[in-house]
Amino acid sequence: MIIPIRCITCGRPISSKWDDYNNAVLEGKDAKKVLDDLGVKSYCCRNMFITQRELILDISKFKKRFVPKEDEEVVEAEIQVAPVESEPYVDAEKTVPEGAEDEMPLSEEKEEP
Repeated sequence: MIIPIRCITCGRPISSKWDDYNNAVLEGKDAKKVLDDLGVKSYCCRNMFITQRELILDISKFKKRFVPKEDEEVVEAEIQVAPVESEPYVDAEKTVPEGAEDEMPLSEEKEEP
């Protein structure tokens, strides 16, 4: 969506050349010649330019925006978080003395009446 500041592979700064490249290609110039004129020699940097696509306008169509009407009142909804049942914390460093395994229940079991 947005050209990276630096090439992901070699780390050379490339974003400063993006506008010149994009404008020239949109005018109909050959991408290879434009990259040569801009001094982009390495194949990894060239790949960053050639494969880059402007998607911000396509994605912005799908963003939902809440714009209240003139007669509508904006009401903030409360967020309710459900409690999370998690396993009890078990310390791996602690050891159980021999013979005590039978005395220590692994979980609380409720008896049915």
